[in-house]
Amino acid sequence: TVTYGYPQLLLQTEISYADGTTERIVSDESWKLTTQGPIRTNNEYDGEEYDARMEIPGWNQVGFDDSKWQNAQPVKAPGGILKAQMMEPMRVTQVLKPVAITNPKPGVFLVDFGQSFYGTIRLKARAPRDTEVRMVSAYSVLPDGMLKTADNRGAKVTDLYIFKGEGEEVWSPIFKGQGFRRVQITGYPGQLTADQFEGLVIHTDFDPVGQFDCSNDLVNRIHHAMRWGFRMFLRSA
Repeated sequence: TVTYGYPQLLLQTEISYADGTTERIVSDESWKLTTQGPIRTNNEYDGEEYDARMEIPGWNQVGFDDSKWQNAQPVKAPGGILKAQMMEPMRVTQVLKPVAITNPKPGVFLVDFGQSFYGTIRLKARAPRDTEVRMVSAYSVLPDGMLKTADNRGAKVTDLYIFKGEGEEVWSPIFKGQGFRRVQITGYPGQLTADQFEGLVIHTDFDPVGQFDCSNDLVNRIHHAMRWGFRMFLRSA
């Protein structure tokens, strides 16, 4: 398993209040952390594992009791010269609805967004507590209707969501993105429908400066494909 080490953070927030005063918040060893949160593993290429049973209500609210949390530990700086990122950040810039959902084998559902894009999915569903649903992303399908995962090469591209069993649960990976068109779902104890999924298109959030359209349908389709292709590569490092 490839690992990039423990999560690290260097943060300085400058706050300007309406009365003209300012405040600076800087990350240091007084900050706290816990390893008992719902995000169990995450990797851009391998996917995210989320256990909703381990969610911590109110952890980001004033007055939360963090006495059992650990203090953050200072680590060695990466070196080099710290510079501000001058480009726009990555954001969800568009939400796609599935164009189809198939059931190629018992217990297997394949959601097709009709368009290749970089991003992730959003799941909206109800299931009993402890239900584990796996979602694998890729571009194409095999002759039997199953997902062609060979296109992902060595990447697992698999998200795992474990239900807490409290009504409708809405979830999408936070620390993962992937180029894909289809998602194959297993482990759900019932019938899935297209309205339970959304495709979250993610890229550098630049403002469009123009559009193109002509009388030649082929040229329009080529332009459409190129535009989506560039959107998959316009990402922050």
